[in-house]
Amino acid sequence: MASPALPSWSSSPTREAIVRFVDTVTCGTNAVRLEDRVAVFDNDGTLWPEKPMPVQVHFIVEKWRGQSASVAEFMSAAHHPTLHRSYAQTAYQPMVELLRFLADNSFTCYIVSVGDRDFMRPIVEQCYGIPPERVIGSALGLRYDNAIDDVRYESTFEFMDDGPEKPVRILGEAVGRGYTVASVQRDWATIFAPLDQPAQGAFVNGPNTQGLFERKP
Repeated sequence: MASPALPSWSSSPTREAIVRFVDTVTCGTNAVRLEDRVAVFDNDGTLWPEKPMPVQVHFIVEKWRGQSASVAEFMSAAHHPTLHRSYAQTAYQPMVELLRFLADNSFTCYIVSVGDRDFMRPIVEQCYGIPPERVIGSALGLRYDNAIDDVRYESTFEFMDDGPEKPVRILGEAVGRGYTVASVQRDWATIFAPLDQPAQGAFVNGPNTQGLFERKP
């Protein structure tokens, strides 16, 4: 017997709406084409905690103190200040289940975050099962340096992936198409709601907010 979808989610209208929505867009005459099944997820406060400080801020502090040489080392060795467990163990289980549920229904899932792209990429596969190339985040500029025969970071951001920049990055530069599901915090819903793509869509708010919003044509 197959395991139930979203096993750690409470039985609620929100859970039922998610399952019903996925069933609607994957089965029957209203099914969305496989290549158009795209889900985008915020990260801080949605997939892992952002209180009492964002994870990347803690990493920067530890790096200044000489305690963490790499992101992977930090994630396994540093502990969340109030949960008292390694950051590698702080991904929200219900949201990880949602990612897996969507992937099982042929959705391509992306992380779209104001966080640094190159901070998230080394650890998203371990935490969420998302490959690093599906991370869309803020990023310092890169350029080839002839003097060292290598690519180096610039001192300024090429992308600051926040606010109105997020839908621009999703639709225009990164994913290149509309999304079917956006798992977001409340401010995202305000930014994304006027967009015309796709004809069918859903907002599933992260753990810091509540509710599910369906967008119709």
